[in-house]
Amino acid sequence: MGTLFGSPTAGASGRPGRRLGRAAVLALALPVIAAPTAAFAVDSAPVVTNTVTATYDADYAWQVFNAVDRNRAEVAEGGTAAVRYAVGVIALGPPARSGFEVAGTIGVTNPGATVTATVSASLAGAAACVVAATDTSPADGVQVVLPSGASSFAYTCAPGSAPAGPAVTTATVATDAGSGSDDAQADYAVDQKTDELTSVSTSTDGGAPADLGTLDWDDVWAAPDHRVLVRTSSMALGVTDGPCDDHANVATESADATTDSEVVTVCQAEVLGEQSFGKAVGNVRTTCRGAVRARLDNRSGRAVFYYLRVGGSMHRFVVRSLGRKTVTVRGASRAVVVLKAGSRQLERTRLPKRCPAPIQLPEAGDRLG
Repeated sequence: MGTLFGSPTAGASGRPGRRLGRAAVLALALPVIAAPTAAFAVDSAPVVTNTVTATYDADYAWQVFNAVDRNRAEVAEGGTAAVRYAVGVIALGPPARSGFEVAGTIGVTNPGATVTATVSASLAGAAACVVAATDTSPADGVQVVLPSGASSFAYTCAPGSAPAGPAVTTATVATDAGSGSDDAQADYAVDQKTDELTSVSTSTDGGAPADLGTLDWDDVWAAPDHRVLVRTSSMALGVTDGPCDDHANVATESADATTDSEVVTVCQAEVLGEQSFGKAVGNVRTTCRGAVRARLDNRSGRAVFYYLRVGGSMHRFVVRSLGRKTVTVRGASRAVVVLKAGSRQLERTRLPKRCPAPIQLPEAGDRLG
């Protein structure tokens, strides 16, 4: 039996065992240790996300309207006339759009170590966008130091005065290890509204305005013909100085300061001609031969229509102020004769029976009667 490191060993035949080689002994004597594997970070392209918003400002336009049932009225001395007004507004449109803006955010995830990256954004149909970052290099584009992990960069774009369709942007981040990009799209939405509401008021003869209410442009635009009647009112207007007074009613809306005015002239009623001069008079004479003779004497201060009805026939004559006229018409026996000045009856009579036929003497041919 032999020993290996002091341990007994038995030979196969009871003879002392053979000596092992030195290399083998060393191999057996040294412990087996696993060699460590070196870990190396592998650079990868950044992962990019893109979000965008698109906005514009809207300016709403208005027009006030004012209507009156009549622009002239006559009243008795000390009296008043009831005049009706109607006031409303019209929504003019569509709204004027301006101030178009596009803004977004670039999100970046860098899976590797800190690197220098080129960050850019572009808007379809427009120039390149402006990235809000400090440029660390004179090279093209915006050069930034991109740390490991997540970062974000804001950007803005100029879409012009009247962009068509939605805003479509592309965000790109490029490093030596590669680049990543992402597209985003947004419809334009209203940001700021101007003159969306308006207040309507009226004033009469320069008096204090009366508030009629406040209206929303969207509500008025949805109404038939894009107009809304705000209020109807009745005013009692009279004469305070002179034969006539002008009464001005002004309607105003506040958003665009549009106005609409109506002027009503109220006068004292003129004295009728027959009160200042006299009356329209007349008379009728009839004969048995069917003649009707009417004398028309207009003593008033205005022209007068005379109506002479003989049986079923109507005759009309006009006589100027302070004028006279004699007319003759014919009618059937016993026909009713009526003379009127305007609607006022002056005389009513009948035609007499026909005159008897004349008597003729046969010898001489002379007629009697």
